[in-house]
Amino acid sequence: MNVRNTTQRNQASKTPKTPNASVIEVFPTPIVKFRFPKHEKYFFRDIPKSEDRTPEGWNCSVNSSYPFTGENDPYVPDEVNKRLQRDVMGSIRDVFIENGLPPVEMGAFWYNIYHEEQNQERHDHVSAHANTFLSGVYYNKNATPTTFYPPSTLYRTLRFRGCEGTIIGNATRDTYEAEVNDGDIILFPPYLEHEVKKQTSESMRLTFSFNLTTINPNSIEWITKEY
Repeated sequence: MNVRNTTQRNQASKTPKTPNASVIEVFPTPIVKFRFPKHEKYFFRDIPKSEDRTPEGWNCSVNSSYPFTGENDPYVPDEVNKRLQRDVMGSIRDVFIENGLPPVEMGAFWYNIYHEEQNQERHDHVSAHANTFLSGVYYNKNATPTTFYPPSTLYRTLRFRGCEGTIIGNATRDTYEAEVNDGDIILFPPYLEHEVKKQTSESMRLTFSFNLTTINPNSIEWITKEY
């Protein structure tokens, strides 16, 4: 018996196989997520589900201040709204500078209040806000995920039975839901369709949505402005 050959074969059988394939992520869709450092400063009381302020043209049920929260808003005082915008913009500036992103300013800024059985239909931020660079959501209270949809349905050509468990599984997903908590901010391309599914909790869900537009890359204010 050739003990040496037998030992070599046993060792070879125990050696794990090296993966011989990987997926190269081409043209990924960016969703930027970070914590809002001043989240604890912004506590809003619960608002009873007594008023439907769904904006004209929206096919859903929601209490919204879209596209701007006015000076005489019944729920968010003007001073608080302006301070919140400054603080959110300040945290965005820090993230952008740290990661080499261009200077931006806040465009539209509004809140959405959801109660049980309320939702927002699938939509994007392109048609009404043509110059938007990135859109965003600040999850203030009782956060639930925003559901995102792929920019194209052509990915379905990759579908086959069991594809979810393969190396191309992520490329065949119908939706994506970012895990979020109160105090999180996410930024996403305005062309990315998304929705808020019907709420099942009796607790009020409060988010602040906004759009960012690029400004002069040589803007001194971007670096020096106090937020």
